Amino acid sequence: MDAYDVNKNESNSKEEKEYLILPVMEAGAIYTPDYCNAHQRTLAYIDVASSKMVTTSGRYMLIVWNIDNDQEYKKRFHEGKVYRIKAKKWNGGGYRDDVECLYVTEVMGIVEKCRELEDMYEEFIKPVIVQHEILGELTLDKEIYALNGKVPFNGSNISVSVFVKEGKEKNWQKNINHLADFYSAFENTDKLAKELVSNKLYKLACDYNENGITRENIAERISVSQITIINSQVEIDYDDNGIFGGHSIVVEGSIKSGLKKAYICG
Repeated sequence: MDAYDVNKNESNSKEEKEYLILPVMEAGAIYTPDYCNAHQRTLAYIDVASSKMVTTSGRYMLIVWNIDNDQEYKKRFHEGKVYRIKAKKWNGGGYRDDVECLYVTEVMGIVEKCRELEDMYEEFIKPVIVQHEILGELTLDKEIYALNGKVPFNGSNISVSVFVKEGKEKNWQKNINHLADFYSAFENTDKLAKELVSNKLYKLACDYNENGITRENIAERISVSQITIINSQVEIDYDDNGIFGGHSIVVEGSIKSGLKKAYICG
């Protein structure tokens, strides 16, 4: 997620309020010469004064706080615990439009009982599994909102992943179908991807292999490990099987225009 622009404990809202929050997932941090801030997702928050609860409803909610180079920031809030805080609204300079932030000015403590938020957390931790006639079982990774699974290909199982939008479950099937169609035609796509790697990375492969290597050797040795689809964009990961010193090979393109790029990483 992109960085936001905030100076230490200042926010763009003058009104400080008390909130109940429900942090989930692991905290991250942004370090710049001007400030050091941590952020963590909250499933919802309750305005203490009005008792109004605001849920995600497809929006991504973050609590943000200044850490002053504190390396223990990941222990500040624990997943599944309800906290009472003082905070100001932050309209997320640098974040995308569907992100809402509360900038924490004071942590008042853990709240022992809050049935509304506790029920929400119990629902959140339930696994979400989608069955598909071609792809089999897909399990939702709620941290990145991707459906992940394993499918057979050339005698082994490879990973498949398709990103979906939170709160847009009615549209998931379209994304899943993109992945299923791509996988169904992958025998030919795999040949095209290997040809692209052999041509684009041939000179680099020669640098890694002093005893020589041919384009045919590259195509024969590399093997697909994962297919990922994000909207209409495609990423295919290949194991190099020693050709590039253990680096992963990535092939990128789109469903409509085909495969365009190949590079190594890792």
